[in-house]
Amino acid sequence: MIKNWSVSDTILGFAIFYLLFSFADILGSKLNISKDLVFFISGLVAVLSLFGILYLQLNKGAGIKKKLETTSKNNSKDIFLGVITGIILGIIVLFGVFNDNRGIYSLLSIEYLSTTLYPQGIFNMILFFLLFVLAIPLADEMFFRGFMYPTLELHFNMIIAAIITSIFSSIFLSGSISFFLLFISGLVFAFLYQKTEAIFCSIVSHMTFNLIITLIIFIRGGNL
Repeated sequence: MIKNWSVSDTILGFAIFYLLFSFADILGSKLNISKDLVFFISGLVAVLSLFGILYLQLNKGAGIKKKLETTSKNNSKDIFLGVITGIILGIIVLFGVFNDNRGIYSLLSIEYLSTTLYPQGIFNMILFFLLFVLAIPLADEMFFRGFMYPTLELHFNMIIAAIITSIFSSIFLSGSISFFLLFISGLVFAFLYQKTEAIFCSIVSHMTFNLIITLIIFIRGGNL
């Protein structure tokens, strides 16, 4: 595994990403468009900016070879591990939802996402699914676990790397989902990356987790 990015690369990349995401979110709100569309636009900007930053970093510097580990030696095992951990995280969300997010269960809340940003209509549901279940987990894991985590681990250690990447990745959706829930899931994804030394497993887990959240929202009709 080639880990020759600098910490400043990762911090600058995150700063650019969050600036673009925040700008899109603020602009969408100021234009008085629907919250469904604001979520989609800001999410799409976030995804595209993460991919753009990764592309620039992977191709930065003449003659410098950089690599982002995508798959390990045992993809079938990674799929199984990813699906199981994603389901466990989803069960934790279900546990909070069916306890009405009261008391300590509020730490597991997805209430804002499921009520305020519940997509109305088939088209918006499809857009929500494509963005939240497919695009966001892919971009999130490639940037935070594939790029930021190994860089921080190289310069510090895996615990610090896991904590920092979990905090940074949680900021993205913390207005829609409990920061605590996002932080815990980020630690799980970091553990999966550390175990497999590739992002494929964490991507599968993240997609499975987001799929369960999406199904909860769609089935209950935004009435959580």
